[in-house]
Amino acid sequence: MQVVDKIYSFLREQIIKRIKVEQKKEFNSFKSAKLVGIVMNLNDPTSENAYNTIKNALKINKIEHKQVVVDLDKNPQNSLWCISNPNILIINKQEVDWLGTPKLESIQDFISTEFDILINLSTSYCYTIDYIITSTKSKLTVGANISKKRGYDFEICNNAEAGQFTAMELSKEIINRLSSIKNQ
Repeated sequence: MQVVDKIYSFLREQIIKRIKVEQKKEFNSFKSAKLVGIVMNLNDPTSENAYNTIKNALKINKIEHKQVVVDLDKNPQNSLWCISNPNILIINKQEVDWLGTPKLESIQDFISTEFDILINLSTSYCYTIDYIITSTKSKLTVGANISKKRGYDFEICNNAEAGQFTAMELSKEIINRLSSIKNQ
């Protein structure tokens, strides 16, 4: 099984390396952003609260947003909250190939949008999310430093002594950090 995982990992890395998206890098705070993209995995039980926390911060600052939720688990229990929201794009097993690469038609609208800030609310590595973030135009990418495979423009480090933080803790930290950026 380990050999198969290494082959999958190698193939996925090669796909990510081939993605070429022109990025105009710029540090934006919540005060200057006009459009924010949110990408998240539903493997964390605090995902719904984390999303609502970010959404409320965006609403207060009058910022539009688009979101993609990746739910590759067989148990849809964590995704019930977003299934009823027609504004959330849900990527499930039917929208990915055997490697976990999303089918272009399912994410085309999201990745063709240029975001002022692109937020990854995931607390663990997910190739599908890595692919979406790498393919999306954004001036600033923000996420947890959960993988050496991906560097963000603005990384949130886990300072929790108890181990990995939750999506809720990550969302609060992202809001604090983005609110503290002073645009000139």
